[in-house]
Amino acid sequence: MVCATQPRLARPALAEVSWGVLPLVAGLFVLVAGLSQTGLTAQLAHWVRELSSQQGLQAVFGSATAGVLVGVVSNIVNNLPAGLFAASALAAGHASDTVTAAVLIGVDLGPNLSITGSLATLLWLHVLAGKDIRISWGYYFRVGIVLTLPVLFVTLAALAVSLISVRRPLGRLSVARTVDPSEVECGDAARATVTVTHHSRFRTPWLRLWEPVGRDAGDLP
Repeated sequence: MVCATQPRLARPALAEVSWGVLPLVAGLFVLVAGLSQTGLTAQLAHWVRELSSQQGLQAVFGSATAGVLVGVVSNIVNNLPAGLFAASALAAGHASDTVTAAVLIGVDLGPNLSITGSLATLLWLHVLAGKDIRISWGYYFRVGIVLTLPVLFVTLAALAVSLISVRRPLGRLSVARTVDPSEVECGDAARATVTVTHHSRFRTPWLRLWEPVGRDAGDLP
């Protein structure tokens, strides 16, 4: 819009575009489209569905494994196709909140390990190279190991702690209902007693009991 209203700004703006990255981006989308035809998304969705059905420590380790795996894959194929595949697998596999959070952590933090992990990193290195600032692959990788791995594991550990401590099992309740007298005619008075018993040490949420009364009571939801 700015270049259209002020044509003199078009040439400097076009000169700053990283044209060499455009074929890479196009190739990444072709890679995603090609792999999606191999049934990979369906296999990943099945794995996500199994992870989401786990409970307790299995859910903790499974989600952490998913986050680390996505982070590693992002450094191999770039986080753009890795993120697209992960999003498709999470949606198709009806992923739990914990698995989704772990995958998001992996696809966001994991790519900082190497230059190839993130498209934003490639663009920034191109900008820096235009200003005669060169960062080698080895130097970036050494810094990435020192910074990325601890942050990734600490973040996944925090997610695991929240899963264990915050999402505690709810208390188990049992409800018994008695009516005195047990048999009544329409219009007769009766006393209904509802007994709620708490069977565990965990606190339960607020409980509201209701019972429809009347001729059409059985038809009510």
